[in-house]
Amino acid sequence: MEVSEEQKSFVADNDISIIEAYTAITGKGYGKEAVKLALEFIKTYPCGDADYCWLSYEPENQVAAKLYHSFGFEETGDKGGEELIDIIKLGKGEEHL
Repeated sequence: MEVSEEQKSFVADNDISIIEAYTAITGKGYGKEAVKLALEFIKTYPCGDADYCWLSYEPENQVAAKLYHSFGFEETGDKGGEELIDIIKLGKGEEHL
């Protein structure tokens, strides 16, 4: 998408727009709802049986860590590149590692 020269002063660069959008929605519960819905979907086993679900996040992102841990994800001690890996056991009873 291109913006005409006369409109450029009215439009923020993408990096600024994304930061502004992120700031506007932070702390409103959207992340929590997204994780809840994702786990509900994963528990329908759309790709077949699975015992665990794992995810990764940047170590400095303690907001993400707290969110994932609130759903029962636990740290594995492993890394994917520079990111920490957390895991949750799927199935009835939601047993943790």
